Amino acid sequence: MPKDYLLGMSTVQRNAAQKAIKKLPALNALRKANAAIFTQYLAEHGLNHVKPKYHNDHLFLKYPLLVKDRDAFFHYAQQAHTPLGDWFVSPLHPVTGDLSEWGFEPERYPNAVFAASHVVNLPTDTHHPDKVIAFLEKHSDLIFDQTLEGRI
Repeated sequence: MPKDYLLGMSTVQRNAAQKAIKKLPALNALRKANAAIFTQYLAEHGLNHVKPKYHNDHLFLKYPLLVKDRDAFFHYAQQAHTPLGDWFVSPLHPVTGDLSEWGFEPERYPNAVFAASHVVNLPTDTHHPDKVIAFLEKHSDLIFDQTLEGRI
């Protein structure tokens, strides 16, 4: 393998990267705007949300949300054609199952265990945040409130 072979890129890759970089400021603005829309809706309805004080230095590739039943929430999202992300499906993401061989002691990290089984991610790169809001409104009973009542 030639020196620095893995550091190079093809012309096609370079052109795609340059095109994507030009779109990045607008995409980041869209993500932040959608995060603000989601936060406003969730806060107004007493549901858990990312506090606005954390928005300034965050680009929101996805918007995290804690739900009571992730499987049901994903099921309804699929029916509604609302794309959700499932980052952080384990305290040692992406490793799932028995984490003891990794030296992980779940009783020492109850918040990580809880989050890993309840977090979903809303799409922030959508041009239709109203559809996401409509989905949230329809299934708000599956979303934890601001206090995360009944959490543990």
